[in-house]
Amino acid sequence: MRTCDPKRGLLILDAAAQLFAKHRYHEVRMDDIAAHAGVAKGTLYRYYKDKEELYLALTIHGLQGLYEEAHGQIAGPGDPDQKLRDFIERIVRYYEQYPYFLELIQRIESSGSSTSLAALQDVRAQWFELVTDLIKQLADADLCSAEHPDLAALALVGIIRGILRFTPQPWPDHLAEWIYDLFMHGHARGEQNLSHVGNGAIAQSARGK
Repeated sequence: MRTCDPKRGLLILDAAAQLFAKHRYHEVRMDDIAAHAGVAKGTLYRYYKDKEELYLALTIHGLQGLYEEAHGQIAGPGDPDQKLRDFIERIVRYYEQYPYFLELIQRIESSGSSTSLAALQDVRAQWFELVTDLIKQLADADLCSAEHPDLAALALVGIIRGILRFTPQPWPDHLAEWIYDLFMHGHARGEQNLSHVGNGAIAQSARGK
């Protein structure tokens, strides 16, 4: 049985995050993380049995932190439309700052590990409930249809994830605004406003994929 100090576990995750900010997944070794965290390799393995377990923990930790920030914003009082704008902006800026999370999530999804997928699904269930609540707030304010808030929530999450995953960085300054327009007003309106996004990277990326 592994006896672990939670503070040291967070220190290790922070070290891994710092390395990921500079290197690709396959370039970061457990030895590198141990050295960067200032712990022995044996200590590292007491916390995380392998690389996959460590990166799962890093991914869940990051998504939970982002969720807590978004929950405080959405659950509180305020204009639902502005909440939606701020929510999208927050998500875009987070993945802009920590782009490796998109790669980590993709790795977990393709890992085939039922344990990892279940852990990721638990976090996603929290996000789905939060975004559904935001859609209901928009519907209560007559800003969108109230017929299927769960499907609208799935659509919003899918739009954000798809665009961020397939649009190469650096992202245009108005990317969050464009995503908002696309979700609230449809593809035609989004295309009209695409010129405000900047250099056409979105359209070029879509064609390239």
